[in-house]
Amino acid sequence: MNMKKFWNLILIVAMILSVSPVCSQVRLGIKGGLNVSTIHMSDLPANWSNDNLAGYQIGAMIEATVPVTGFGIEADILYSQRGTKANSSDALTKDVNVKNSYIDIPVNLKWKIGSVGTAFYLQGGPYISLRAGGHKNWEAYSSQLKSKSFGAGIDLGAGVQLIKHLQIGITYYISMTDNYSVQKASISNSSNSNAKDRGWSVTAAYLF
Repeated sequence: MNMKKFWNLILIVAMILSVSPVCSQVRLGIKGGLNVSTIHMSDLPANWSNDNLAGYQIGAMIEATVPVTGFGIEADILYSQRGTKANSSDALTKDVNVKNSYIDIPVNLKWKIGSVGTAFYLQGGPYISLRAGGHKNWEAYSSQLKSKSFGAGIDLGAGVQLIKHLQIGITYYISMTDNYSVQKASISNSSNSNAKDRGWSVTAAYLF
């Protein structure tokens, strides 16, 4: 997906969200959960390997559902931690945890299947991400990572709604923009590449 198509998708979802409350059931809620993330680089430094890093997310959500059809939209604003565990094959080199915090704003189309009280749901859509904390620059294994302030991506999820107010879900997300720039240095030369966030989140939400 190129960036023009990505921003067109965001615009379409935003337009739907702006008109949906007119004919929808709207609920507010709180959400929190666990992130399991890593960063993907097409050209890893020779002695790097990336493992998953655990973090958390917490924030607020709004859900608008069109009665009878089960279709709707969910928009969140979340404080979220993501990063990676950078491991080295060199026993003398210390491993490094790369972790940053973000304000994530996902806007997902949502489809519920089931009764009013208990239902399964599928959802997906774009998100934007603003870096809110952590370290701007990281050094590991003769390479330097520089965190970028803005990101955007796509997430896909599924879950279950229980007793009308409780929702438990799992989401896979992948960044469409570069979250880090990577400079790899050696005695003879240096080179640059980029890295993207990707990972899973398991969440619980309570809707009022």
